[in-house]
Amino acid sequence: MNPANETSPEISNSTVSTPEDAFDALKTFFETQPASRKALGTLQDGVEIAVSIGGAVDCALFQRDGQPKVERRAALKPDFSFTIRPESVYVLSKQPAEEVGEVGVAVFKELLAGNISVRMTGGLMSVLSHGYLNMLKAGGAKFAAALAANGLNGVSRIMAALKKLRGQS
Repeated sequence: MNPANETSPEISNSTVSTPEDAFDALKTFFETQPASRKALGTLQDGVEIAVSIGGAVDCALFQRDGQPKVERRAALKPDFSFTIRPESVYVLSKQPAEEVGEVGVAVFKELLAGNISVRMTGGLMSVLSHGYLNMLKAGGAKFAAALAANGLNGVSRIMAALKKLRGQS
């Protein structure tokens, strides 16, 4: 049996049908799964990411005192704003989540499928200094290969993609 499933059976044994259910699954996923905890752990304390689940539930992902947190509230000065379908929360939360790269690839696949949208709401300097590049590095070869397979191979292409995210509304 997968140790991640032993830690949080409520994630893998349930379906997420409402934004409220999705919030609970997202909170459990980011606060208890080793890979998602490690990914958020690359961010500086106080840096927040906004997430809107199904357009109905707003939440903030951040790290406080070295611990990842997900709170049901609007994020304060987020660098990124994600909109995610409740079904995609289920898809992500049932991932084994043993490596940061696996989490990154799963999020990227949902993004490519149109189930997640993302917009950079902070400035480029904030993104560069708040730990997001460390998150990319923590994704390792697996995540880098997924990005490269979609034309994001190299710093200049990733920077261009970030600039495009900044221009989206």
